[in-house]
Amino acid sequence: MNIGIVGGSIAGCSAAYLLMRAGYSVDIFERTGGNLVGRGGGIGTTSDTMNKLINDGLIHESFPRISIESMHLIGKSAADEPHGRIAW
Repeated sequence: MNIGIVGGSIAGCSAAYLLMRAGYSVDIFERTGGNLVGRGGGIGTTSDTMNKLINDGLIHESFPRISIESMHLIGKSAADEPHGRIAW
């Protein structure tokens, strides 16, 4: 089976890797003509998701990371000021 993935982001590349590892033929379609290098500062996710990415072989266990206890979200209205809402 041939599978096409639109977008070469971390999600698209991860999906392609897992599908190829399962034996599928995969093509990634990315609109950017250049290398996708230096296009982001990092991945923000939960500890459970990060551990899953490591266990699935998508990210090496030596990948630099930090853990945080809470994250503030900036609100879209004056009622959410000055610091937004807590994500969890």
